[in-house]
Amino acid sequence: MSKKKSPLNSPLKRSLKLFGAAAKLAQKEIGTKVSSSLLKKLDEKSPEAIKLRVEQAKILTDNLGQLKGAAMKVGQMISTEASDFLPQQALDVLSKLQSDAPKVDFDLMYDQIISDLGEEKFNSLKSFNKEPIAAASIGQVYEAVTADGREVVLKVQYPGVAESIHSDINILRKVVEPILKVSGRKMDLDEIFSEIANTLSLETDYENEMRATQKYRELSSPYDQFVVPEVVEEFCGKRVLCTSKVKGQLISDWIKTNPSKEDRTFIGSAVLDLFIKEFYEWGFVQTDPNFGNYFVQTDPLRLVLLDFGSTKEYSQKFIENYKNLLRTMKTNDRKKIIESFFEADMFDLRESEDAQKKFVRMLKTSVDPFDPSRQPFNFADENYSLETRQSVKEFAASLKFTPPPKKLIFLHRKLGGVFNLLKNLEVEIDLVPYWPA
Repeated sequence: MSKKKSPLNSPLKRSLKLFGAAAKLAQKEIGTKVSSSLLKKLDEKSPEAIKLRVEQAKILTDNLGQLKGAAMKVGQMISTEASDFLPQQALDVLSKLQSDAPKVDFDLMYDQIISDLGEEKFNSLKSFNKEPIAAASIGQVYEAVTADGREVVLKVQYPGVAESIHSDINILRKVVEPILKVSGRKMDLDEIFSEIANTLSLETDYENEMRATQKYRELSSPYDQFVVPEVVEEFCGKRVLCTSKVKGQLISDWIKTNPSKEDRTFIGSAVLDLFIKEFYEWGFVQTDPNFGNYFVQTDPLRLVLLDFGSTKEYSQKFIENYKNLLRTMKTNDRKKIIESFFEADMFDLRESEDAQKKFVRMLKTSVDPFDPSRQPFNFADENYSLETRQSVKEFAASLKFTPPPKKLIFLHRKLGGVFNLLKNLEVEIDLVPYWPA
């Protein structure tokens, strides 16, 4: 069982923790490369490189897990989106930020519950298990039974997390910006950090999450393959969210049971169908791709959906513009592609000719799975993973002015998580019907 700890609430202590973690990561990187490869590029598949990445993953897990909030969320993003770039041993360590984060002592969490619900309402619960069943970046989850016998779960927010978001983001910016300067890049990251801060602030608003959960449950109700818990409003507040307890197995654990190809394809198709419905039909997307947000029920086979704190709304105009960009990406007209993304404020024309070529190559690689000649697409195709990884690396290395597009950062984070999950499921799906007409 994870050791119980209290999150660091002091901005100074959090600053020291973050800068200390950054220094340790850099020290590991430089020390290993200088001592072992005489300044030559480290072979990422060598035992030495794997050992380095595992050690760095441990540093991130130990430090960001204790901080919770925005800092831990960044660690979760790394663990979700770096699957093609880090060895499995390092990913296994980082995955603890999603499913086995350090737990906070119940005395602190109790104060949060009482300040939100009051002692009388809390004491009306027939039973309450003080040992959390899950610990995440924003809060911990507890099991309870109401007076009328309903099994529920209460997500309780960590003390000080909401108040520390903007200071954490400012600290993380101070860690990132010197790295960009050393690399010669002149990107303006203000909007990106602002978008991250706004989204994390949304996640700490449990009243907003309550409404988002209710809306998501209503939107998904016509589809039998999805299960969304029911909100129990009388035990909800600003720092406490209560829903019905929905049984199931973590999707990552379910995959380890070696389910049949048919069952894996059913769940994989459900995950992909869900994203298409979220974005194209509902304009209401749960943008957190954490595997911990997916459970599987086996009798009947269904996908359980959890955690709607980072759900974002997209206008019909935005969705149509996005579809048009996709259609443009399928053409061979490089000039038209560049101009379209410039007009959408997603590419800076000051970038070099080489960067423009690599940008178009990366875009074409990203839509290649939808080519009719590749159907059904094999998500576990290592050649495609390598090609994608290489095109992204080359493009990112060539950039000097273009930051990640603010409007797409969380949408593409979710889409990347969907593809990563489908890769883990090792499924083959015909993607032609998913391409916008």
